[in-house]
Amino acid sequence: MTVTKTEDNVIFHCFANCRPEEILRSVGLDWKDILPEREKKTNGKTSYTLEQISNWPTVEVIYQYHDKKNLPYMLVVRKEGKDFLQYFYQGDGFYKAGLGGQQTVPYKLPELLKVIEKEEFVFIPEGEKDCNNLFNKFGLTATTNSG
Repeated sequence: MTVTKTEDNVIFHCFANCRPEEILRSVGLDWKDILPEREKKTNGKTSYTLEQISNWPTVEVIYQYHDKKNLPYMLVVRKEGKDFLQYFYQGDGFYKAGLGGQQTVPYKLPELLKVIEKEEFVFIPEGEKDCNNLFNKFGLTATTNSG
């Protein structure tokens, strides 16, 4: 693992693909402990909390994606007019526009992994709304990809 301190950030690169918040948590720290000004800097035009995004007037629904450890990974935000935006999780409750260079993961990844382990069927409909409908109406596990 490498840790690089820049003027206004700390960059973690874990060769085992650990996420920065996992690394911090493993040593009993949080982003606020190493970057006390982070909240002020990331709460600008391109970094938002889930609550802030939820309160935008044109947002119809937010689909939350999680990694295999069930940690926040990214959001797909559907706005009026069937306009979809993606936000990647920065840690400490903030999301930033775009994917931040990270790979996308399947929707409902933790549930998907459990079903695969049991060798049960998985449905792959067109979008997140259909995945949720299959589960809520019929109890079926479904996934899709973002974008």
